[in-house]
Amino acid sequence: MNDQKTRNHLERNIDCFLLVILSVYRATDLMFPGEHDLEEARKYTRNLLEKSRSINEKMVPIYLNKVKVIKNARPNASNNY
Repeated sequence: MNDQKTRNHLERNIDCFLLVILSVYRATDLMFPGEHDLEEARKYTRNLLEKSRSINEKMVPIYLNKVKVIKNARPNASNNY
């Protein structure tokens, strides 16, 4: 997402890309530590989702809170199974 023209296009047309933006955000749940591009994508898509006018205002915070709960419930990566 280093292309400012692409970012501007997404921000101006957020309602058209809402499902894609949400999918990118959800896909970042699978990133590994140190994947800086995915960390940036997560921050950017979260910001866009929070700004979106077409999504129910309560849905994004509820979804984001569920993600936090799920992350906190994950076993520690250092545990061996």
